[in-house]
Amino acid sequence: MPDSGSRSKMISLRLSEVEYEVLKKEYRSHGARNVSELARLALQRIMTGSVVSDDACAAKLAALDDRVHSLESQVSLLLDVMEILLFVLPKHSPSASACSPDSIPV
Repeated sequence: MPDSGSRSKMISLRLSEVEYEVLKKEYRSHGARNVSELARLALQRIMTGSVVSDDACAAKLAALDDRVHSLESQVSLLLDVMEILLFVLPKHSPSASACSPDSIPV
């Protein structure tokens, strides 16, 4: 929901001390500058239908983390193979100049 800049309406709600303390500890981790902004952001998400559960976000984050780890492993393996092909094998091959790193088009 767009931020109109002109906020003239106010709501109030009662929280327990524990609820309020949790909000005070957590508002920054949700991208809010204070407790009031956190409440406003939560209401905007509800009004725009963009409410996503923490479990869904955590699952997506875990899946992305797994994919990044897999990619890191694959890149490391490719680098190892390239090192073998470009530096180890040419030294033992009769046609070493044909396989030098400088002879491979980029």
